[in-house]
Amino acid sequence: MRFIDAFEAACLHISTHPASGSPRFGWDLGRPGLRVWPVKGFGYLAFYSEEDDVVDLWRVLHGARDIPASLRDVIPE
Repeated sequence: MRFIDAFEAACLHISTHPASGSPRFGWDLGRPGLRVWPVKGFGYLAFYSEEDDVVDLWRVLHGARDIPASLRDVIPE
């Protein structure tokens, strides 16, 4: 239940402040709109993009994974 609470808090933050996520992986992958926000206390990262008035959550991955390899083939152009 703690993870669900932390994930909901991350989603609420992303939905109200989408520009606050880090664009680092977006730059690394050549996807400038991709941002990341942590699920605090669990080591997971929420990857998302903002378009118009919609925030699209792409994936939630553990930070210990090879993030670029995990995202390279699943994020559309």
